[in-house]
Amino acid sequence: MQYGICGLFLILFSLLEMDDPIEIKKIRLQNSLKELSSITHAIDEIVGFWALAPTLSMTLNLLIEEAFTNIVYYAYQDAENHEIELVFEKHQDRLIIRLIDDGKPYGPLQSVYPELDLPVEEREIGGLGIYLMREMTDKLTYHRKDGYNILSMEKAT
Repeated sequence: MQYGICGLFLILFSLLEMDDPIEIKKIRLQNSLKELSSITHAIDEIVGFWALAPTLSMTLNLLIEEAFTNIVYYAYQDAENHEIELVFEKHQDRLIIRLIDDGKPYGPLQSVYPELDLPVEEREIGGLGIYLMREMTDKLTYHRKDGYNILSMEKAT
């Protein structure tokens, strides 16, 4: 099965629930860093297709690359191929991005904030990615459902 941009599912729904129509696009990716270029390409397409602010593209790239890289490095204990689903939900005034994987459970939001006031050489390794995601999103949530990790990032458009 091919993944990456070739597996870009342009699932477009106009769910007319109240006054907030939703458009959804899904991308299925393999758990490989080779998919980062597919993610960048998909973000550029989505930003253009939905006429989002061009500056949002860089923010989305940073957020999604950080989350995706963490999944690739830490979610799987085997060398098998796993599918990671990247979902974009466009609401009237916000964008919700979900990364869904079948890796081991984790609690990214339970991590402590890094001690930024310490010199770099005295800081513990790790934690900056989650910190950046918290700071660069309007809402960051995680939950596990039916054997899947679901990390959701919300950003005003």
